[in-house]
Amino acid sequence: MSSGIQILKQGNLHFLSLLVLLFCASSSFAQNSNPFEIKSRLKAPVEAENDKADQSPDNSNPFEIKRGQNTGAAAPAIIKKSKKNKRKNRAADKKARQSFLFTVLIGLVIFIAILFTMLREYFWKVYDAFRNDNLLNQLQREQGFLPNTPYLFWYSLFFLTSGIFVFLLLDYSNSLPFDGYWLNLYACIGSVLAFFLFKHFLLSIIKWLFPIKKEISIYNFSIVIFNIIIGLILVPFVVFIGYGPSDLIKISFYISMGLVFITFVFRQLRGLFISGKYLILNKFHFLLYLCTVEIAPVIVLIKLILLYQEA
Repeated sequence: MSSGIQILKQGNLHFLSLLVLLFCASSSFAQNSNPFEIKSRLKAPVEAENDKADQSPDNSNPFEIKRGQNTGAAAPAIIKKSKKNKRKNRAADKKARQSFLFTVLIGLVIFIAILFTMLREYFWKVYDAFRNDNLLNQLQREQGFLPNTPYLFWYSLFFLTSGIFVFLLLDYSNSLPFDGYWLNLYACIGSVLAFFLFKHFLLSIIKWLFPIKKEISIYNFSIVIFNIIIGLILVPFVVFIGYGPSDLIKISFYISMGLVFITFVFRQLRGLFISGKYLILNKFHFLLYLCTVEIAPVIVLIKLILLYQEA
């Protein structure tokens, strides 16, 4: 009886141990996966919202420029069109400039041909007076206070050629003050004309204020003679600068200005010879004249041009 009871107890112990093992296995399985968890129902709303967001129509502004999109497709066409317009404007401006220069230079050549046809003998007198002091004094005595009309025609050639030269110089440096080629040309010719008329007027005042009427008259007439020669010197340079190759235009400017400077120095030396007897006794007055009449106007003119270019 007692042995049967012991066998029953041992069987109960094995049964209890088997239950414990089953409980532990079930608990470990429950930690890995919950059989009552509805995964598809928890995950469905999120996926449904994502699908709805993907399938929903785009309510954004169709004209809005978004980063990453190819919005610059039309930019090359716009840039190409603007460059084409610029080329057309440059071509039109170049054509207008060539037409303007052709008209001006043809008119200048015709005027020179008329002068050499009708007033050639006066040109040779001017040339002789340019070379010789005695011929200059003799020609001035024949003219009196004002040069005769033929010399004034030759003198007008200087204003035309020098005005065209100044115009080409300003155009080359992109410093034309006004819009329109004709207006700028008139301004250049008028500036040269006003400058030398003021100089002749100033010399006339000095002539009546001081007892040197003869010397001032000769020097005043020498300015006319030398300017006529300068006007003829500038003619080939004006034509070459207007239609010559662009590589040689700058060199042509330097050569022409160098020749004008040499002629100017030659004229000043002639002026020293004319006023030789007064130069030794009146050095102060001569320096005063040289600074106020010869040097100061040129410096003021150069300063005005530089200020305009800086502005």
